[in-house]
Amino acid sequence: MKEVLIKTFTYAITAMIGWLIGRRRSTAETLNIEINNISKVVKLWQDLANELRKDMEKLMQENAEMKREIRSLELKVITLTRENKKLRELIEKNGFTQ
Repeated sequence: MKEVLIKTFTYAITAMIGWLIGRRRSTAETLNIEINNISKVVKLWQDLANELRKDMEKLMQENAEMKREIRSLELKVITLTRENKKLRELIEKNGFTQ
């Protein structure tokens, strides 16, 4: 009977130690997987941030070009407005009104 108890106790202790070691290993593997996943997510966000930065730089360049064109068009409108005013005055002066 003593031998059965000793064997049972030995098996129980061995099983417990195995479970603890397995649990530690499982926890370490889970942590390693989580770290790998976090690294992948960080890389994804960095890539996304780089793409957004490139897009922003392109849009800023386009915006600057559009501002230059708007300013050019504004100057043309001013010139045409002045020219139109002079022509209207000339028409009124010479009596060519409707």
